[in-house]
Amino acid sequence: MNVKYSDKFEKIEKAKSKWMNELGKLSDEKQKSETVGQWSLIQHGYHLYLAEKGSLAYVKKKLSFNPTLDKSGIQTVFRIILLWFFMTSPFKFKAPATVSEVNFPDNLTFEMLERCWEESRTDLKSFLNSIGDKYIGLEVYKQPLAGRLTLVGMLRFFELHQNRHFAHSKKHLNR
Repeated sequence: MNVKYSDKFEKIEKAKSKWMNELGKLSDEKQKSETVGQWSLIQHGYHLYLAEKGSLAYVKKKLSFNPTLDKSGIQTVFRIILLWFFMTSPFKFKAPATVSEVNFPDNLTFEMLERCWEESRTDLKSFLNSIGDKYIGLEVYKQPLAGRLTLVGMLRFFELHQNRHFAHSKKHLNR
């Protein structure tokens, strides 16, 4: 795996593992408790899993057509800054339907989340290992809020997205 990918991948994997360890220590009731208008802790994790799984599926499908890809440039840097601004802001955003409670299973459990997210991360790691340096610096991913990003930008989105949800859920983990 290219070092640019591996550094980001290891960072998001370490943060996910830490969060899942903390979540696993809680009772089933605390994992699933919701407040009015907010997701439960386990739903936050499932949302992150769906976002990552959908992002990887998009990239794989796009690359299967052997597309002409734009090189990253100053506009890509601007998009990452914009994404950072939104992901670190206190403003709430409605999740796209594909990654919202509409697609959460009714009987979501910690074990189900753990298994699904682990399979997805294994798939992501395998994909990043398989492509080598072929797509470095090319805009292969389209993030709904920011637009076209590189694969490193996609991993940066995963990191920012995780950080946002983990920070939001921290107050629940510390109860």
